[in-house]
Amino acid sequence: YLRDDARPVREPGSGEILTIIGAIRDITSERESQAAMDRYRTHLEALFNNSQTSFVLLDPAGIILTANRMAQETALATLGHELPVGQAILPCLDPVHQAEFSEQFERALRDHHIISEVRHDTPHGPVWLQANFTPVHDDAGRVAGVSWSTIDIAARKQFEEEVIASKEQAEEMS
Repeated sequence: YLRDDARPVREPGSGEILTIIGAIRDITSERESQAAMDRYRTHLEALFNNSQTSFVLLDPAGIILTANRMAQETALATLGHELPVGQAILPCLDPVHQAEFSEQFERALRDHHIISEVRHDTPHGPVWLQANFTPVHDDAGRVAGVSWSTIDIAARKQFEEEVIASKEQAEEMS
């Protein structure tokens, strides 16, 4: 790939073109680098949007910078609406969970990784999520935001309940 740049040199009084100064530059490596970056971005977006884990990136003020497809689906299922990118997360959350979320978010901003389990009661029954608050660092190592991720743990919680019920039943029989 080549790029050519040219500009005329004009006679000061008449504006007549005296000559043209130009350069041709090989931009093959720039094009290849851009193509590699485009492929990387496409692969990263595919990974991000096809994960079974929901990911939300928040700035230090709690503004939603981005959210993947699973985060939007989870929000719709548990909150009844999607997460509005560019707006504060806290007003989007169930008021029952806002204080706990704020506390965990603030701890993540102080460079702590937090894992918790949250139960959301929906019209279709309870939804159990494991929530992870992970500090996101800038190039200088400073906390620049928080990655909030959740994964559905309903099957595990159901299994735990069945084990407890089975254990209680066995104790009653003995």
